[in-house]
Amino acid sequence: MRKNTKLSVSALTSVPGLEDELIISAWVYKYAQVVERGLYSLLKMPRIWFYRARARRELAMMDVRTIKDVGLSKAEIADEASKPFWMK
Repeated sequence: MRKNTKLSVSALTSVPGLEDELIISAWVYKYAQVVERGLYSLLKMPRIWFYRARARRELAMMDVRTIKDVGLSKAEIADEASKPFWMK
């Protein structure tokens, strides 16, 4: 039967060389989190670009009555619709 053993941080750091390994492991973990967030953002971008492009195409096709309902001017619609998909 296995005993439940708990190790404290002070017990781990008393092992020669283990403190350095713990510091390196923490650094690698934080770095991996940063890389993961960056990759997630990169993978999200094509979807965001697609939605922007579609919304701008729809704006460009709006008729005068719909533009008045939205509360924008034709110049504002034309300005937004002329932006490339990668611009906010």
